[in-house]
Amino acid sequence: MASGINFVETVEKFLSAIRSIANDDCDKVIEETWNDCTGGDADKKSALDQAFRQFIAGKITDSCVVVGHQNEDGTDMEIVKNGDTSFEKITLFQNSLNMIILHAQQNKCTSYLPITLMSDIFDALTLTECEKLFNFVEDNVKIWTAEPFFKLGKNHLLRMCNDILRRLSKSLNTIFCGRIQLFLACLFPVEEKSALNIMSQFHTENLTVYKKNKEEFNMEALLDDNDTDIPEVASPIDFNLYYRFWFLQDFFRQPNQCFKPEGWKKFKNYVTEILNVFENYKIEYNEKKRSKGGSNAVDDVTFADIMSTSGNADYFPKYLTNEKLLDLQINDSNFRRYFLVQILILCQYLTGEVKFKTQANYKLLEKQSLWVHELVDRVYGIINDTPPKGKKFANVVRHVLTREENWISWKNEGCQSFAKAEQKLTAPKPQVREVMRGKRMVKTRGVKRSVGDEFLNNTKKKINLGTPELTKLWNLCPDNMEACKAESRLKFLPQLEPFFEEAVEQADPEAGIEDEYKIVNKPNFQWKALRLLARRSHHFFTPSTTPFKALPAYLTSVIEQLGKEFNKTAQNAVSLNETAETTVKQELTV
Repeated sequence: MASGINFVETVEKFLSAIRSIANDDCDKVIEETWNDCTGGDADKKSALDQAFRQFIAGKITDSCVVVGHQNEDGTDMEIVKNGDTSFEKITLFQNSLNMIILHAQQNKCTSYLPITLMSDIFDALTLTECEKLFNFVEDNVKIWTAEPFFKLGKNHLLRMCNDILRRLSKSLNTIFCGRIQLFLACLFPVEEKSALNIMSQFHTENLTVYKKNKEEFNMEALLDDNDTDIPEVASPIDFNLYYRFWFLQDFFRQPNQCFKPEGWKKFKNYVTEILNVFENYKIEYNEKKRSKGGSNAVDDVTFADIMSTSGNADYFPKYLTNEKLLDLQINDSNFRRYFLVQILILCQYLTGEVKFKTQANYKLLEKQSLWVHELVDRVYGIINDTPPKGKKFANVVRHVLTREENWISWKNEGCQSFAKAEQKLTAPKPQVREVMRGKRMVKTRGVKRSVGDEFLNNTKKKINLGTPELTKLWNLCPDNMEACKAESRLKFLPQLEPFFEEAVEQADPEAGIEDEYKIVNKPNFQWKALRLLARRSHHFFTPSTTPFKALPAYLTSVIEQLGKEFNKTAQNAVSLNETAETTVKQELTV
């Protein structure tokens, strides 16, 4: 530690400043203390870290009250009770963490300090309080994914979440476990290797305990005297069906057993027998029996009704394997669906291209692959026939498994990042050419061609604009100027007489049209008239001695000249017609 700073004294100053912030809500106290303290920034940062640790440790201690008590023999016994209510305690910790995050963003304390202190707080709380404080972690996910917290604190966050998961029960705290998993999925990118099953390992510890000996399988012996009210099952479950049904869970736990001859034979026979039972004993689904309100009452149940009835219910992810329950389980549509989906997942693994399965030479024979495809079709058929809404459920399962194939391919290719890397544009190297200078050959750099030269040299190449229509239009003619001068475009140019017909009529004094209503005063007509005159009339070019006129006056004079030409042309046409008629009459008379 540097000689210019008293570490213990500096920690006490920061600690008193932190307490004043918590009481008076004054954020400038720490900054003033920071400026008053001597020493370097690194020493001040270490002192402030220690002050925050002591402050959080004190708050954890203050949240519990130690009460003295005596046992019957007179010895002292300590009972720890919560001093504050759960809400006050969580609010206090949230405010303290917000204060630490603020100073970490200002680089006054270590960037991962808020996460380590938050982990200490979770260790001191009950599971119920941890679930409430985890709302703070979820709400600030944008802070954890931003710098400076993500780079140095992501491993601390992962360790904190794993510590909480170890304390939770997978069967009783399923919702809280799911929230933690979703938070980690939002925190880390998809390609994060720490959350991926790279080696395609199976959860072999997920054992299913059931009765494997026929001597243990005795339903009548298990019935107590008080079980006389249990209704008789319609189809008694024998030991073979019970054993084979639960034995298939071992194949789902470790699918590679199917690649061995003995395992394949068992799997094929057991699955075939179970599916025969499902097909022969179909579930009768009657909505009227399920609800007193009629056939539409099931659809009228609201989300609030479901939460009010099942909010405190415990969820058990594993089914009981008691033989007395198997008949009821087989007649349950959800139980059947879970089992059938397990078969579909296993079949996808057996026939799919998995990287580490291929390396281990796990491959089905052609005959086995054909049977697996037939099995998949058969399972989907049973799902379609399983009420309620069997076809809809089958379509959802098919869609999910199809998407899973994309993830399998992504995993086989090494879990590449979905973010596109920025392409760095590098300037082309200058061309080097050899030139004779005197009696020796000298290498010189050629002049770099401009973008226009590159475009002109590549006019013969087809340019792809992304869509077929734009590409077709652009490549009709390689030269834009030649395309504009093409004779085919002149077909769009109108003739003089029909275009100026209205203007000629308005120019006649006998028409009596005022100047402000004439078409020659419209800018649109003026622009079109000038372009048409430049292409089709010699009146566009006026002698240099002619005085300058305004555009409407100029067009009026040109239109008057065009009107005279149109009249002469019409008179000539009439005289030609009369001459032709006279000639025809004379020939007929002769």
